[in-house]
Amino acid sequence: MNNKKTFWITWGVCMVVIGISLLLLYRGFLDYGIALFCILPGCVGLFTGFIPKRKLAITGLILALACIFLILWAGQVEGLVCILMALPLVAVCAAVGYVIGLVIKHYTKQKDKLKLSILPLSILLVTYLFNHIWSGNGAESAVSTSMILKVNPPLVYDHIKQVDTITAPPHWFHQLGLPYPYKCIMTAEEVGGKRICEFDAGVITETIVELDKNKLLRMEVSDYNMPGKVWFSFKEDRYEVDQVAGGTKITRTTTYISKLRPRLYWNEIERLTIGTQQELVFENLKNEVEKSTY
Repeated sequence: MNNKKTFWITWGVCMVVIGISLLLLYRGFLDYGIALFCILPGCVGLFTGFIPKRKLAITGLILALACIFLILWAGQVEGLVCILMALPLVAVCAAVGYVIGLVIKHYTKQKDKLKLSILPLSILLVTYLFNHIWSGNGAESAVSTSMILKVNPPLVYDHIKQVDTITAPPHWFHQLGLPYPYKCIMTAEEVGGKRICEFDAGVITETIVELDKNKLLRMEVSDYNMPGKVWFSFKEDRYEVDQVAGGTKITRTTTYISKLRPRLYWNEIERLTIGTQQELVFENLKNEVEKSTY
């Protein structure tokens, strides 16, 4: 079998595997965990590592990974920002799989090379079954951001409990698809009252569960209508307003639940993106407070 024919057969098998995997993801059998972000690209790398000619193998690997992201984006399964955040992890796992494929190919007899395709297929099958059985309910995490403003606590509290219009410029994350907040409306300033936050991609409704005027506002998310709610959702938002020397310190803590794995990688990505949202709101708060003092 010549190199080009081997390339197209191997690449075709990769595309079938990718297609089935994404279908399982869409149908809810597979979640956004290690199987999707590590094992699948690793096995794609393993497949292409068996291709005899290195140039064709690398080309096949790049095309296969590009197809994964293209299908996710074109099918509106995920947004561009989510795909870009996953890219480094997927690329590393694919590269590791490719190197392992090269090593296995080097120590395998020529007549056994066709049988090698059973290895990544077996790995995927076992991993997907384990993923479906032990998917879990997601990990709870929290991100906090603080700012000190040279004004009194009541002024800070009044400008954060309800935000009529967000005017702070968007971060480059927002240009890539991270939801941009428009406004937050409070229906009643009391326990049980609602705080409805509108974004360009949906709405989050929070219910006030603890309130100490000019000091504390804690809310639980009661309705979440945003992209990615299958694998991510906010649980609680908490604003603490404290008098400090020279002004007021406000701290926002956002608690959320995420099914993304591996957590070592996604925890840092989530801290970065949620932190960006918190900084945007605080930048807007700073602008509004400064305007009100002039």
